[in-house]
Amino acid sequence: MNKKILRLIIILIIAAVLIIVWAYKNRETDVLPQPQQTDIAGGENLVEETNDFSLEVDANFDLEKLKEYNLPIMISFGADFCPACKVMAPVLKEFYEDMKDKVIVKYIDTDKNRSLSSNFPVSVIPTQIFIDNEGNPYNPSDENGANMKLYQSRETGEHIFTAYEGAMTRQQLNSIFREMGVEIDD
Repeated sequence: MNKKILRLIIILIIAAVLIIVWAYKNRETDVLPQPQQTDIAGGENLVEETNDFSLEVDANFDLEKLKEYNLPIMISFGADFCPACKVMAPVLKEFYEDMKDKVIVKYIDTDKNRSLSSNFPVSVIPTQIFIDNEGNPYNPSDENGANMKLYQSRETGEHIFTAYEGAMTRQQLNSIFREMGVEIDD
């Protein structure tokens, strides 16, 4: 009889541990990022305005609202633990600072904003999504399209996303946005 009770206790302990681990891994954080200070992939802190043009997103991210500004959009997905994201962080910050009046640049930390990242075709990080000034997915030329992934809707076949997987250089970003009609000073 004691062996049966001991086995039952062990099974209950294992079940409790599994439930705790599952709950921890699937928890949603209720803490919103502080918009005054941001940290991109371990880079320096930036002081940001709390508006649609800030670099880092918060829980109020609304892509449809951003499209209404009629500016090209780049959404970059990354995380603090990602080495390639850390390499791209200074490029992204510099591009954001230089282009904030001409291009909407957003950064989504996939570790902190899992629900936002799940709305996009992000299978690796860093990944960048490009949208033209009319709110449509960027349609790259052969030169810029070589490394891009174009995603279509399964139901309609409509082009819904253009993505680049991996860290990008400033030259690559400049080339893409020039093609979208943005004036870029070298």
